[in-house]
Amino acid sequence: MLQDIRDNAQGTIAKVIVGLIVITFALFGVESIVGGLGGEPEVATVNGEEITEVEFNRAVELDRRQILSRMGENADPNLIDEQGLKKRVLERLIEEAVLLQYADERNMDISDVQIKAEIQKMPDFQVDGKFSNERFLSAIRSLGMTTNDFVLWLKKRFLLAQQNSSIVQSSFYTQSELQQILNIDRQSRDVALVLIKADEAGDLVEVTDSEINAFYEENKERYKTPEQLSIDYVLLDRNALLDEIQISDEELQTRFQESRDSMVKSEERKSSHILIEVSDNRDESEAEKVAQDVKSQLDDGASFESLVEQYSDDLGSKSDAGNLGFAKRGDLVPEYEDVLFSMSSPGMISSPVKSEYGYHIIRLDEVGEASLPEFEEVAEQLTLSLKLEKIDKVYAEKSEKLADISYAAANLDEPSKELAIPVQKATLTRSNNEVPEFDHPKLINSAFSKEVLEEGYNSKLIELSKDKAVVIHVNQHQPESYQSLEEIRPEIEADLKVAKRAKYVLEKGRTLVKALSEGQSLQAVEGYTELSWDVKSDVQRNSVALPPVVVEKLFALKQPAEGSSTFGGIQLKNGDFYAIRIDAINSTAADVSETDKSQLARLLGQQLGNQDFELLKEIMVNTAEIEKI
Repeated sequence: MLQDIRDNAQGTIAKVIVGLIVITFALFGVESIVGGLGGEPEVATVNGEEITEVEFNRAVELDRRQILSRMGENADPNLIDEQGLKKRVLERLIEEAVLLQYADERNMDISDVQIKAEIQKMPDFQVDGKFSNERFLSAIRSLGMTTNDFVLWLKKRFLLAQQNSSIVQSSFYTQSELQQILNIDRQSRDVALVLIKADEAGDLVEVTDSEINAFYEENKERYKTPEQLSIDYVLLDRNALLDEIQISDEELQTRFQESRDSMVKSEERKSSHILIEVSDNRDESEAEKVAQDVKSQLDDGASFESLVEQYSDDLGSKSDAGNLGFAKRGDLVPEYEDVLFSMSSPGMISSPVKSEYGYHIIRLDEVGEASLPEFEEVAEQLTLSLKLEKIDKVYAEKSEKLADISYAAANLDEPSKELAIPVQKATLTRSNNEVPEFDHPKLINSAFSKEVLEEGYNSKLIELSKDKAVVIHVNQHQPESYQSLEEIRPEIEADLKVAKRAKYVLEKGRTLVKALSEGQSLQAVEGYTELSWDVKSDVQRNSVALPPVVVEKLFALKQPAEGSSTFGGIQLKNGDFYAIRIDAINSTAADVSETDKSQLARLLGQQLGNQDFELLKEIMVNTAEIEKI
C-alpha cells in the first residue's frame, strides 16, 4: 500500500513535506513558528476532537511561508490576504480531522518502521545520496518537533494520502464509458471557415458628436484625475550610510585582539551512538531496560559496531556504525552533548543517556582541538561589526541634522548639500503611489497638511521605518479634476468605432450563418460573392492552427446529417468573426493502441476516484459536529 501511496501521491507527500520543512525554513527561518505559541487553547472542535491553537498557527505560518517562497526574491508579506489564508487553513484542518477520524474508525494505520523508511528516502534529508541524521534533526528541530512528533505528523500525511489512494483504486467505469471518451478524445473534424475582419468595416461605421458626448457623460468617472502633488524629497537610508563609515586598520586590530577569546573556534567532538527509541511499541521503562542490557554487553566486551547493527533505532547512523560525525556545543540535544563533552578520552563509552529521542549509549571517537582564526579570515566580519556599532549613532546624528536644517530652509537644496543626499522628485497621491513607501499615513497626512501644502514649508522629518526617514517639499498641487471632453475626444471616438465595428461584424456574421443554415451557398449571400471557404481537414482538439475559441466552437457544433453540413459562428475579442462549416466528423478510436487505451483508462479511473473522494469528504464534513471557537 505504501508503494501505491508513493505512486499516486508523489507531489502530495515527499515533495510537499520537503517543501514545507526544508525549503521554506531555509529561505525564511522559523522563529515565528516555534515561538510565541504558548498554551493549548483550541480554535475548533471536530466531533469533540480539538484543533489546538498551536497546530493552527503552525499550519498558517507554513502556508504563509510557502506563498512567500513562490513570490521569489521580491516577496512582500503585505500582499498576503491574512484573513483568507487563516480561513483556508482552518477549513483544511477541519477536513483533515474528519478524514483522520474516518481512518481511525476503519483501523487504517502505517507502522513507524514504514514511516522511518520513507523519511530516509526523502532527497532533502540526504547528503551525497545518503540519509543525514544531522540534516533531518536540524529540520525537525526548526519545527519545534521531536522525532516522535514528526513521525506522528508524517503518519497523518500518509494516512490522508492512503484514503485518497484507496478510493481512487476502488473507482470503476464501464467499457462503454471508456469507449465514449475514446471516441470524443480521438475525434477530428473536416471544416471550412470564412473570416470577416473587423478592420474592413472601418469605413462603414460612423460616430456622431452626440454619441461621443453621451458616452463621456455616462462614463465621466473613468476620466477623473485624482488630487496629486509634485514633490521634492530627501531620503535618509540607514543601510546606505554603511558605505560612508570608515574603519581604520588600528580599529580592526584592536577589535581583533579584544575578540580573540570569543573567536576561538569551538572544540568539536566526533561520536557514535546506539539509540534505543521510545515508540508506540516500546514504553520508556522498556527502552531503558534494553539500553542497560546493551551497555552490559559492551562492558562484557561485545563489539560496539555489531550492537549498533542489532539494536540501534537511529536509521540515519545505523548504516554507518552509529557514526554522528563531528559536532560542537549547540549542535546536539543538551543531554547528549553534556555527556559527550565530559568524556575525557576517545574510546570511552557512556552509560545510557536519556533525551527526547530515547536512550543513547555514546562512544567518544575523536576530539578536535580548538583554534584561533587568522586576522584575514575575520577582517571583513569585524569591519561590518564595527560599522553596525557606529551606524545607529551616525543615523541619529544625520536624522537630527536633516530635521534641523530642513526646518529653517526654504526648500531642500540646503539640506541636500549639507548632508550630501540628492534631492529626488515624485508625484504623490493619497494612495497607490509609484514609491510604495510613500503610502505611509504619516507622509500622506504631512504632505496634504496646511503647513506643507498651503504655506509651503518643508515637512518635519517623517520616519517611514526604523531604517528610513524623509523630508518632503511640495512644488505643485493639482486638485482632483476631470479630463475635458476635448482632451479625450480622440480616445472616446476610437473606442466607440471599435465597438461599432464589432457590433456590425457580429450582425453581419450572424446573418451569413443564418443564410448558410437555410441552404444558401456562400457566393449566393449578398456581400460574399468574392469570398471562398478556407477548407481544413482532420482538425483536432489540440490544434494550434486556429484560435482556441474557434477550435472550441467547431467541436461544440453538432454532427451534420449524411450529405449535409452544420454551420455556426464565433466572434473573437478583437471583433473578427469566423463563420464555420462542419462537413464531417471523424474518429480514430479504433486505431488506439492498447498502451494508450490503458493509459487513458488509468487517467479516467483516477479522475472518477478523485471525484468520489471529494464527494465523500464533503459528506463527512457536512455531517460532522464542528464548532469554531
